[in-house]
Amino acid sequence: MIKHIFVRGNYRDDLFFDQIDLVNAWNRVWLSAESTGTKILAVEILSNHFHICAKFDGSSEKANVTCFMRHLRMSLSSYFNRRHRVKGSFGNRLYGIGHVLDPCIDGGSDLRDLICYIHRNVVHHKLLSEYRDWKYS
Repeated sequence: MIKHIFVRGNYRDDLFFDQIDLVNAWNRVWLSAESTGTKILAVEILSNHFHICAKFDGSSEKANVTCFMRHLRMSLSSYFNRRHRVKGSFGNRLYGIGHVLDPCIDGGSDLRDLICYIHRNVVHHKLLSEYRDWKYS
């Protein structure tokens, strides 16, 4: 199964404050995916939210959305609290999740549209005029 996951900051505030935060978030997405058997198909990290398109094979108990997000959020919370000397959980407690149609059903158009949306999100939020220039995608 393929899922679209997105996380916003509390009250839509920033989650990441500088390049070091963005790089750490990028690394933690991939480490969490590796630890939980998740396959990342697309990722976009912006200062106040991020999007992930991921494939979960369901063959093992730990290869699911809940385990992946628990691992990622605990890792991000630990880093963020230590670096910024704060306490609490990372981001909005509720994360968004959407189902993506299996490519066998629609020929992959739903997945393609989601990946394009994720990568062009930086242009939508007017951070850059060219999405290919964003390092965290």
